[in-house]
Amino acid sequence: MRIRVHSLCGHAVLCAGLAAATSCSGPSGVSPTAPAPAALQEGPPAVSTSRVALAKGVNAIAADAAAFPLVGGLFAIANGDGDGIVGTYTGISEVSKAAPQKSSLTLQILNGSGAFAGAVGTMAMTGVGSFADEGQFHLVGNGEVTLAGGGRSVIVLNLRGTSVGTCSASGRIAISQTAGGTMGRARRVAARLSHEVGNTGCDS
Repeated sequence: MRIRVHSLCGHAVLCAGLAAATSCSGPSGVSPTAPAPAALQEGPPAVSTSRVALAKGVNAIAADAAAFPLVGGLFAIANGDGDGIVGTYTGISEVSKAAPQKSSLTLQILNGSGAFAGAVGTMAMTGVGSFADEGQFHLVGNGEVTLAGGGRSVIVLNLRGTSVGTCSASGRIAISQTAGGTMGRARRVAARLSHEVGNTGCDS
C-alpha cells in the first residue's frame, strides 16, 4: 500500500507503504467530552498494528513545499492528579524540502477537570516536527480559558512527543500523537492528540 499526497500543485508522495500490511483503521482519538483526562497516564493510545512508514525530509514531497490541513483533531491533556483539559483542534502543516516541518494549530477547549473544571477557551499553538507524518514533534503555545464559576486562567503549554501514522476509514493519513510536558499550574502532564491529514489518500 502506498499513501499519496494530493495537493493543488500536483501529486506528491508523502509516504512509502505499510510496514505490515493488513487493513486500514481510523484514528484512535480521545473524546472531547471525556470526563477524566487523567486516564492518559495509563499508556499510549491504541493504534492499528499496520503502521505507516512515512517519508521524511526531502522525500516527503515532490514539490519544494506544500501545506496540508489537519482536520478532525481531538486532544486530551492532564496531570496525574486529574487536572486537565479536553477538546478539538484544526491546523495546517507546512512540509518543505529545505526546512523542518512546521505546523500551526488552534485548540478549542470544550471542558476540563480538577483545577480546570468547566474550562472553555482557545489556545494558539505552533509545532515543529511530525504532524503530517511519523516521528518526533514539539508543540508550544498558550491561551486564556474561562473556568466554572467565571474565573479566568492563562494556560501555557509545552509538549514533546511522538507521532504514529495509520490509514483512516475515510482513506486519509491519520496521525496519533502521545506527548509529555508542562501545562501551567498543572505542571507535568501527559497528552494525546489525533487528527487526519487533508489532501492525502491511501492507495491499496
